[in-house]
Amino acid sequence: MSLLVPKRVSLSSQVADILRDGMMSGIWTEWLPGERLLCERLKVSRPTLRAALEKLEKEGWLRVDSTRCRRILRPALAGKQVTNVVGLLTPLPLYAVPPLTLFWIDELRDHLTEAGYRLEIHYGERFYRENPKKSLAGLVQQTRAAGWVLWLSSARMQRWFSEQKVPCLLMGSSHHGISLPSLDLDQRAVCRHAVSQFYARGHQRIAFIIHTGGFAGDLESVEGVHEAHTQFAPAAPAPEIVWHDSSPEGIVHRLDALFASSRPPTAFLVARSAAALTVVGYLLKRGLRFPKDALLISRDHDPFLEYMVPTVARYALNPRHYAKVASRMVIQLASGMPLLQKEIRLTPELVKGETFS
Repeated sequence: MSLLVPKRVSLSSQVADILRDGMMSGIWTEWLPGERLLCERLKVSRPTLRAALEKLEKEGWLRVDSTRCRRILRPALAGKQVTNVVGLLTPLPLYAVPPLTLFWIDELRDHLTEAGYRLEIHYGERFYRENPKKSLAGLVQQTRAAGWVLWLSSARMQRWFSEQKVPCLLMGSSHHGISLPSLDLDQRAVCRHAVSQFYARGHQRIAFIIHTGGFAGDLESVEGVHEAHTQFAPAAPAPEIVWHDSSPEGIVHRLDALFASSRPPTAFLVARSAAALTVVGYLLKRGLRFPKDALLISRDHDPFLEYMVPTVARYALNPRHYAKVASRMVIQLASGMPLLQKEIRLTPELVKGETFS
């Protein structure tokens, strides 16, 4: 028996599928937008778009009138309710959100407004509890948003959105076994690179200072640390993964335990910028000098690190680029268009401060 050869799907066919889904879901009900707007939204050339439109005309979806506008001939699926609201879920009120997170939220709000959508922000610990199903179901039913943006989402939250097939974008990584659209920094690659830099400078006693919480990106960070040890210095002691409760007192308590050892770490990778400040202050208080006695890199960046003395080495990404990618994905999701790339990882660059070199 001969095997079937898989067919290659052309870009124009993919565009036709996206437009067809949009008409079926009720995004467009009577007329399609003009070619220029569709080209901008779908990020395709006009010849590709016209090939897709011709395909839909032959299928009986569209008819071109005397003004060259395209009338939709087939009705949308019954019962499909489409709104112009996009919901954002956060465990923190806006005044407690880090500056760079506030930046991309503001940028997302502006881009959504330009595209005809309205951003609604919802925060509360009840959505992040061990059993958030009832709270999430009530919120989604009440809001009836076209799509959701989940920040700092737990595995239980992600699983509920996946099982209920509610359109959403994870601002972060998806947990194991969950397939949802996501945008995150490549934390695994960042931590692998940072630890390799420590080894390259002769430091073999390394600690990764990280908060508890079980977020998927943090778990990937730990995997990146272990990968660097296996790849670059398998004979060296394994890096210590130091979990803390995010409070300054909790961080200091864990550092005290490290330095009670006769051979404490000499290189520190720290998750979250605020924790990096605590660790830098602790090491300076102990009389250690950068980079002679110790090295430190912050996995994350916030603008206040630029005013720290000594300057803190950190991984940073252009926040406008991050916000632009996020906005494009959210608008596609809210429009009912399939995402051409469901999982996007952006790689920040190492900014070498005085705590490193």
